[in-house]
Amino acid sequence: MKITDLEQSILKIRDTYNRRFTPSSPTINKRRSDCFVYVLTGEAEYIFEGKRHIARAGNIVYLAHNSRYSVRVTDENYTFFYVDFYFENPKQVIFENEIYTAKGIAALEKTFEKLYHLWKGGLVADRLMANALLYQIYSEIMKNQSTQYLSAKSKETMEFATNYILTHLDDCNLTAAELTRRCMLSETH
Repeated sequence: MKITDLEQSILKIRDTYNRRFTPSSPTINKRRSDCFVYVLTGEAEYIFEGKRHIARAGNIVYLAHNSRYSVRVTDENYTFFYVDFYFENPKQVIFENEIYTAKGIAALEKTFEKLYHLWKGGLVADRLMANALLYQIYSEIMKNQSTQYLSAKSKETMEFATNYILTHLDDCNLTAAELTRRCMLSETH
């Protein structure tokens, strides 16, 4: 199951890191906690359940607690922030590893950096703020994933409708009924 399928509470942050890895052979890992990796520069290959994924600058990699995966750094400039944490998961839901990418996610670099510095500061107030920033990151992932997927047919229909509206803005006969008829949709859709 994807983390975007359920609303989860974050139990606590375990630690945060700012790292640079050099090119390497694949390393196989088993997660002791949940983790968000924000890729700053470069790229790395992650293998989840036999499928290869490339994480690039601006991507967030979610690594699920107890999951197995391998990672191979393919770029000398692979740098990243990551935060280890625990979702409160009393039903022991098994989450999938995933790579997230979207405009809003790519803009989270400063949020990860601030979270890192607050956590490393060690003051109770700073750690509470770090938790708030982790929720902000999680919220941005949820928001982007809930609006990111559109089928090719839906995208085509949306593009047609948008273009039609823009070219007929001054047409006083433009109605929702006319637009839906041209898009071959019901007015409800």
